[in-house]
Formats: sequence, structure tokens, C-alpha cells
Amino acid sequence: MTDTPDTMPSAAIEPPCALSSTRLLFTSTTRFYTAALDRDLFGQWSVTRSWGSTRNGQGGGRVSVVTSFEAGMAMLGVIRKRRERCGYRLQGA
Repeated sequence: MTDTPDTMPSAAIEPPCALSSTRLLFTSTTRFYTAALDRDLFGQWSVTRSWGSTRNGQGGGRVSVVTSFEAGMAMLGVIRKRRERCGYRLQGA
């Protein structure tokens, strides 16, 4: 049996912006904060956050697995509001 458009399994189509990662970079006078929405090696969406000092190189990070691209974008929206409230400026916006 050959796969024709009628017999091919349907697959969920991601929005075009989901095909590449989405990254945010925030800076203050002495600090930085990044957040990125990417797919991991298993195909799951994850939000990777990292932060630190521009003076001494110390910082940290965290990876959170999210249920979907939309959930990851919502998480980036929350992160953006929180960083801006804390005095960080979004770079490249």
C-alpha cells in the first residue's frame, strides 16, 4: 500500500515560530537573565533560564519542561513581566 494524501497519518503542525527557538535576554547594570524555549532531545518543549553577574561570573540556571509550545510562550510572558518589574531591560526588542 502506498501513502497517498488520503491515507497518510495526520500530524499536528506547529506554528512557524515553533520551528526555531525563542530566546529572551535581559540586562541590568550588573546582572543578566536569559530565557529560551526549545525542544529537547526527546521532542519535549522546555524553558531554560540562566542568570548571573556581569562582574564576577557567578550565576545559576534552571530547566523546566512544559506541556506545549503555547505553555512555553505563556511562561516566557510571565518571565518577561517579572524581569521588567525588577528593573531588567529586554535586549534586542
